[in-house]
Amino acid sequence: MSRPSMWMYLAAATCVLVMAGGCASASEIQLDNETITSSPSNMASNSVMSDTPALLEFDTGDETVLATSSNAGESIDVSPFTPTTGRIAVYSDCVGSGRITIAIGNVAEFSYDCRENADDAAHGDELDVDPSGSPSISVKTDNQELWTVTVVAVPPL
Repeated sequence: MSRPSMWMYLAAATCVLVMAGGCASASEIQLDNETITSSPSNMASNSVMSDTPALLEFDTGDETVLATSSNAGESIDVSPFTPTTGRIAVYSDCVGSGRITIAIGNVAEFSYDCRENADDAAHGDELDVDPSGSPSISVKTDNQELWTVTVVAVPPL
């Protein structure tokens, strides 16, 4: 066999072995400096394809949006907003296995379990605020879950 033919044969054989090795029943996967060894018993929990629901987009209709923020797994303080009425609604969603905590200045704090499946509900809370104030929003999650928060003005009761 000539040298070019031998190298092509070796290259083809290597490709076949690499592809066949990827189909083994137990394998190791390297993700962000973490090695996960998959086997039939833990394959579902370590799956790259997840059943975690997507974040919801809130339909605010004709409500005036005062503040909105989404973040991929970090805590954040959102700039102060000025209420246009004495009442606001806070719509929040997070996905994953932890909790989300939302603080509206020194006025209120809400804490909820994040949604682990699409059937779980997002949250909406209404509260009275000082219309001459400028509260800020602080959002924290336990395990760097994905989250979104929207604050809208609603008519006073």
